[in-house]
Formats: sequence, C-alpha cells, structure tokens
Amino acid sequence: MAVGVQGSVNASGFQWPEGSEGIWTFQNCLAHNNANDGIFVWQNTSKVHTIANFTAYHNRGAGVSHGAYVNPYQYRDSTLYGNRGSAVELHANSADSTATGLQFVNLACDGAGQSDYLVKAAKHVGENGSRPVMFSRCSFKGARKAAFGWVYEGNDGPSSTELVDILDCSFTGNEFWLASHIQPGSRTNVRDATHGSIVLRRADQPGTFQPRWNARVS
Repeated sequence: MAVGVQGSVNASGFQWPEGSEGIWTFQNCLAHNNANDGIFVWQNTSKVHTIANFTAYHNRGAGVSHGAYVNPYQYRDSTLYGNRGSAVELHANSADSTATGLQFVNLACDGAGQSDYLVKAAKHVGENGSRPVMFSRCSFKGARKAAFGWVYEGNDGPSSTELVDILDCSFTGNEFWLASHIQPGSRTNVRDATHGSIVLRRADQPGTFQPRWNARVS
C-alpha cells in the first residue's frame, strides 16, 4: 500500500523509472491520496510487465501514468476510481516486438466526476509500429467530458499516430473526444455490442461526422 506520497512531477505510489528494470510479481496493491499518480511508468522495453488487481483512488494525478515511448506492459483486473487527472494517462505506444503489445484488460474506470477524461492520451514521442494499444473488457463512467480523450493540452502536440483498439468495453456517458490536430493517420477501432464495429478518425478524414466525438466514423 502507498498512501500520501508527497513530491512534485513524478510523486507516485509505485514507479518503474527510466534506466532501472526488473520483472516483479505485482498483485493486489493499493495507491491512494498521493500527490500525483498511483503508478508512474517511464520505460522503453520489450519485457512484459504485468500489473494485476491494482486499485488506485483519489490520487491528484492519474491512477496510472504510463510511458515512456514504446513497451508491452499489461494492466489487468484493476480499479481506478476518482483520480483527479484521469484513470489512465497514456504516453507510450505499443511495442511490436512481443506477442501481446501494450494492453489494459478488465479495468473498472470511474472518474467520480473528478476528471474530464478517463483515458487521456498525452504526447507520444516514440513512433508507433503496426500494433495498436488495446483496451479490452473495460468499463468507463463518471467522466466530465468523455471516457477517452485525445486532447494534447497546451503545447503537448502529437508526434506519432494514435493506434488504439477498444474491444468489448462498456460506457456510461460520452465515449470519445478526438482533438482536431491529432495526426491524420490516427485511427481507433471500436467493437462492442452497443457500437458494433466502427473506426474513428480525425474530423477531416473520411467517414460520417459524429459531433459529440468530434470524429469521422466508418
């Protein structure tokens, strides 16, 4: 358990920092009321790290802030509740070098009205390969604006395309918001019982415009 960790930019309950790596069994851990994130990751690696049954609530930043550029971390069976910044802040792209890529599976994300977006895409520095980041069997509710936000606030502009698969997830409230200045080659595949099988692209790309998502849909 990590509670009330103080500090500035990377003041997280748990951290996998740049330049230091070990494969750990990480299960049933809890982080709450920390000055920034519940988990902070900043690694480029082809090694698969698995975070299972993690709970993060009432952290000032994200429940999970995940970077750095490219890796294949796995987050499974976890609860992210009422974190002020977001449930997940996504910096990294998915590594092509493994069988799985970067995955978030069976996450319960509830913003509790504290955050604008539950999954917030930040600037990606590493170039994306062919493997999307995957969100599977996750639930999303309690965001002020949308479950997924590709927003790039301030000068945090994109440097690589957004490739994301969102599979068999459930949503309460608005699902998506795509900033107009994300890379034109970006695409998000969505497949579930409510939406069917659709692809979201930037508002000036081909497809039918959906105003509440600021996206073209095909």
